[in-house]
Amino acid sequence: MPKVITKSAVYARLNDAVKRAGGTSAFARKIGASRQDVHAALNADRHPGPAILAGIGVRKVVEVRYELLDPAATGQPVPEPGTCACPATGERACMNPVCPRQPAHLREIPKPEAA
Repeated sequence: MPKVITKSAVYARLNDAVKRAGGTSAFARKIGASRQDVHAALNADRHPGPAILAGIGVRKVVEVRYELLDPAATGQPVPEPGTCACPATGERACMNPVCPRQPAHLREIPKPEAA
């Protein structure tokens, strides 16, 4: 599994690589980037681009997160807990964002017993 490093570690690697190359211009020539791009990355004016990241042995990974909006603000109906069904299978599985069963909201809801 690849090791995740912090933003400060990326900049430390960049500083070390520039020093080992003999300066900003030398490092830029070595990796095929412009001196201005390397300088901007060193000063944190811009995020390092793909050539700079490859030059220091790093790649950028973007994580996408989703947050629920307030259902009242969006005008979307909020199903009662236990009454919603899985849109893919039609099985009774609670996917209600305000369900008290969260975070295990994808477990099947027991069917009510016949009276």
